[in-house]
Amino acid sequence: MKETKVNTIYINLCNTQIFWSAIEPTEKEELLNRTIDIEFNRVYWTDAFSVTETMEMIKEERNSLLSSIFNLIAFKILPEFTEKRKKAHELIKRRYKGHSKERLNELLATYFVILKEVCEFIPYSKRTETTPAHMAIFNQWIETQNELAN
Repeated sequence: MKETKVNTIYINLCNTQIFWSAIEPTEKEELLNRTIDIEFNRVYWTDAFSVTETMEMIKEERNSLLSSIFNLIAFKILPEFTEKRKKAHELIKRRYKGHSKERLNELLATYFVILKEVCEFIPYSKRTETTPAHMAIFNQWIETQNELAN
């Protein structure tokens, strides 16, 4: 039986949480290539937001929300998922060749498929007639990841 070394890194600093589990050694470059940055910028905060009120609203509508999520997964995301993911993967490899998170292309293809279906129900102001919402969001996300990587 072959023995495999497994490295695990767990970092929790202020507003950052990283969990890493891998078979290969965790070198700095590899860690950066597989880390997805999510910005929680103050410009998006509002004094009118209430966690308590929002949680109460979510609790009240929990059944409808869960039903909607399951419906979305069952009838929009999963049908022909393998083919959709394959097309998304090819698009990402072609259109974003050399982007900073290229090592995650297969995972990003899955996110892309989900994002496309979710965007049918959520308005996004940066979509245009030629650029659908999911593409505008994905483009912006790739640009942001590339900027943060530099």
